[in-house]
Amino acid sequence: MTGDGVIDGFRFKFKNVLATGTLIAPLELSVDGKSIEASKIEIEYGDDKINSLSISPEKPLKFRVSREAVLTVRMPGGLNPGEHKIDIIAKTKEYGVLKFDIKDFIK
Repeated sequence: MTGDGVIDGFRFKFKNVLATGTLIAPLELSVDGKSIEASKIEIEYGDDKINSLSISPEKPLKFRVSREAVLTVRMPGGLNPGEHKIDIIAKTKEYGVLKFDIKDFIK
């Protein structure tokens, strides 16, 4: 991911299909049951790149419906081939704590 040929993480894209919400805290993420530090998560939203750790009530991130975000997760070695489950917890101004998961397969 840094261009040097060494795998140091993974990326995934997701689209907000529910409703516009305002993130007021860093995303909480776990991959296959292993927690990821918020500082290791970067969010690309529109033209902005935001470290998840910087999201707060004072610096919220409004995630509009029908918009996409790309998450880059720094994880030495990335993910092994096979199925993976990503659990996400997002704290929002409008809806409180939202919990959801994504399952995907890497070849």
